[in-house]
Amino acid sequence: MSIDSKFQGAVTRQRRANYSGWGQRIGAKPVLKNLILISGFFSINAAGPPGNILFFLGLLYLGSRGAEGTVKALSLLYLALTANKALVSTANIFFTIGKFGILFASVAWLFISISRQKKSFMHLPMINALAAFCIAAFCLAILADRFILISAFKLISFSVGALCIFLAIEALRDRRHNLDIWFLSIAIFIALAGMASYALGIGFNAKTDDPFSDGLFNGSFYHPQTLGPAAALILLWLLGFCLLSSYNRKWIAFVLIPVLLGFAYLSSSRTSLAAVGMAAIFVTLTAAVSSNQIRKQIGRGAALLFLPTCLLMSAVVAIEFVQPGRLSAGVVQFIMKRGQGDGQALRVEQISSSRQPLIDMMLANISERPWVGIGFGTSTRPGFGSGDSIFESTTTEKGILPIAVVEETGIIGATFFAAFLFSVFRYLLRKKNLIGFAGVAALLGINMGEMNFFAFGGQGGLFWIWVLALVILGASAHRKGRNNRFQVTRPDEFS
Repeated sequence: MSIDSKFQGAVTRQRRANYSGWGQRIGAKPVLKNLILISGFFSINAAGPPGNILFFLGLLYLGSRGAEGTVKALSLLYLALTANKALVSTANIFFTIGKFGILFASVAWLFISISRQKKSFMHLPMINALAAFCIAAFCLAILADRFILISAFKLISFSVGALCIFLAIEALRDRRHNLDIWFLSIAIFIALAGMASYALGIGFNAKTDDPFSDGLFNGSFYHPQTLGPAAALILLWLLGFCLLSSYNRKWIAFVLIPVLLGFAYLSSSRTSLAAVGMAAIFVTLTAAVSSNQIRKQIGRGAALLFLPTCLLMSAVVAIEFVQPGRLSAGVVQFIMKRGQGDGQALRVEQISSSRQPLIDMMLANISERPWVGIGFGTSTRPGFGSGDSIFESTTTEKGILPIAVVEETGIIGATFFAAFLFSVFRYLLRKKNLIGFAGVAALLGINMGEMNFFAFGGQGGLFWIWVLALVILGASAHRKGRNNRFQVTRPDEFS
């Protein structure tokens, strides 16, 4: 074999290593295929109980096709579970049981995927910390002696769901995949379905007795409090995708950003946008500690964002000049949940009025049971626990996550929860996964206004899926930067 042939072979192997399932020159065809697949699952599911059965059979088949297929199945499950009720049929026993069946099956599939890679998940500190928190929370629920069965099932749901996320991170850590293109396709689907719901008049159909949510835009989801956080997390993912990905059609992500911003505004998701905004600032400020390759990509992405940002700011100035007060009035309406309050001045009591009664109730429970709490996933509000079933227990409207954790699990449980969060952040920092770190931080920020961190039986699972997408995106970027440091041997060094 000639020296040139050896060199060309080395270059080919290097290119394959650099791809690692990420950064290829992928066209629009995979995105179109993904959109057809997602639409197909939604169409089947909308057919009622028979469609639900076919829907879950399809998820079982998709999930069994490796770790990438498992993540796709989980994302489709939570996308359908939280979708606008005009688009899906989920209010039946088949869907109620099936969603937990997919969660347990996903754990098994991911265990198999990791074992086939001859890796062990036991070195992941998050799993040990997760187990410690869940065991402690269950023991504390027994001591609290209130709705123990509800606490048990909610802990099982959270532990299995979080285990799926962490196992997927490990299973995909060194594997080729096209999940970044998959999540881009989901973002496109959510944007298109949201715009269609607005045009068809089904984008404001959330059934809610909350005066602060009545009349707000829910778009492709069943509630504005789902659309807002989801749009915010997707915006953070799109920002990371624009800055870190080598995909040759990034203009798609740029087009989606203003659409999702509009959705977040129409849903009046104040906490979500604030949390993701802070996370985006964190990514920008900490980019300097990343590898040189990632810094270059961030620089190129920032250069691409510069012109649209300037145009947007110019438009804002022009509108405010032509019609003074129009934008500022819109900001006031957004902060006031689009018209709540007197609309004249921003007062703290107006902004927090949708949360204050819940906060007062939680603080009273903490003062009564400071060490063991009232029981994980439970509440002292009148009527809690009535009409529950094994698979569908009463929701717990809480609001602020730290206060809720102390209320439900006491100071003891909150200590275990803090250790769990520390292990997650420590893992991501050790892996230099800044966008993944920002994703978890954004999820916690969102839970300063809506407590869905533990809700794997509902919208919380959707938000965790997007955190997984952010972690995968960050891991792919880091792996690509590491592979690019490989130096191909020069031809004259072959012998």
